[in-house]
Amino acid sequence: MNLILFILWIILGTFQKPLLSYAGTPLFVTPTGIIREIENRRGQWIAFKAEVQLNFSRGQQTASCNGEMVYNRLDEKLLLECSDSKKNVVFAFKAIDRDYQLYLPSRKTVFSGNVFELQDSPEIESHLKPLDLYRALKPLVIPAQNASIETVDQNSVTLRVLGENQRFIYLARRILANRQGDIMREIYYSFQGEPVVTIYRNKFQKSKLADYPNRKNIFYPKEVLIENGSSNRKTLLEFEDVKFYSFLAEQNWDLNVPADTQFIHLKE
Repeated sequence: MNLILFILWIILGTFQKPLLSYAGTPLFVTPTGIIREIENRRGQWIAFKAEVQLNFSRGQQTASCNGEMVYNRLDEKLLLECSDSKKNVVFAFKAIDRDYQLYLPSRKTVFSGNVFELQDSPEIESHLKPLDLYRALKPLVIPAQNASIETVDQNSVTLRVLGENQRFIYLARRILANRQGDIMREIYYSFQGEPVVTIYRNKFQKSKLADYPNRKNIFYPKEVLIENGSSNRKTLLEFEDVKFYSFLAEQNWDLNVPADTQFIHLKE
């Protein structure tokens, strides 16, 4: 093999690697490699318990409450109770997969149904949509076959993730991840290509499993900001005292409501 062909062979062979760096700058990246980094960074937790402060804003209007949250990502179970500064319950929310219960003390009512029904229900003026909350707590799985790289630089990678609706292919998500594998921003799109919700994740902190501290580190954001499309609604979640678990012992998922509470099931 002559010298020129030998050099070309080395160059081409090098650029087939999933990730190549020169002075810290990535030259070639694959969706599979980035997705692997994201999954590794996520850690091996199944559930967490946390104290969380929720800050709501819409234009000049603001409100806040302090909550206790239990989340099991394997079974998609969520329990959140939020109270004001006087310890009065503002709302309580329970979800198991797609089924939910929302308790509003001001209306002495528990609403139940499907999270997709609650998302746009005219009967409930909900600042924080339950589907958006699910999305904020855990980025959805990224199918490698539906992902492509849009931009890449020395600090971050942007992925386009396609979805399918009745055989119609559309841009479902746009993801910005840093080189460590933390998803810093996710934009979800409608079938018509309009941004529906944008989720920002900041101040990633390193944690350990409470029940298996010798396992690999967990990196989770201390702050998560949810912006809802063109409605100008924003919700900031600030997590404190988060404890991660590889499994949850017996947990009471029932809402504690007064005896005179009415129950209303919302239908499509």
